[in-house]
Amino acid sequence: MSEDNLTPQDRQNLFYKTLTWYFGEKTTPTGFYHKVGQIEQRLGELISTLNKADESSTKLTLALNNITKAGVWIAGIGLFVAIFNLLFEILKHFKVI
Repeated sequence: MSEDNLTPQDRQNLFYKTLTWYFGEKTTPTGFYHKVGQIEQRLGELISTLNKADESSTKLTLALNNITKAGVWIAGIGLFVAIFNLLFEILKHFKVI
């Protein structure tokens, strides 16, 4: 089909297609597309950093949970020893032992 025989709608579609190709393929090192490429690269680095931070946070949370469990066990044993010592002193005071 020759360009002379195109309908107005076909001409408009061809115009849009040509504009899309021109601005999509054009590369300018200091222009808009270069900046978009830099932003895309930095967003990729940010996503990678956020994934690493998520993994580190998960590991830290697990470690803190384990430390808390150990602290609860130690506090429980300390409480048991303190209660046992109190009972022993009470019984000693009343000369039961």
